[in-house]
Amino acid sequence: MLGHRDGPLLVAGTFPVEPNTLAFSERPVTLLFEGCPTRKSAAWTAWSLFSFTLGLVQEEQATPAEFHDRFRETLDEQQFPGLHSVLEDSVSIDYGERFGFGIEQMLPSAPTTKPRPRASS
Repeated sequence: MLGHRDGPLLVAGTFPVEPNTLAFSERPVTLLFEGCPTRKSAAWTAWSLFSFTLGLVQEEQATPAEFHDRFRETLDEQQFPGLHSVLEDSVSIDYGERFGFGIEQMLPSAPTTKPRPRASS
């Protein structure tokens, strides 16, 4: 998607139910069946991974370099101490590292999602 300007924006705004799209989606869902306790957690993990990927690629393509400087100038340390303390990490342009971190956060949590017991009626 990075090779095509506005690629993630175009993809995010559609819901193509086409053979190639379904074939692409089939693979991660099938792989997630092996580690997730339920089909629902596999489906939702696949959806989370896809949405995360689209969002991060869209951010990488759409965020102008000036944004980071403006963010630094605007962020008041007294008013937003938490955000100020993570400012440099927040404006990191190492999207590959951010992507890897996000994936590492999502995948290990997928198998631990246990089905909730149903309330008895």
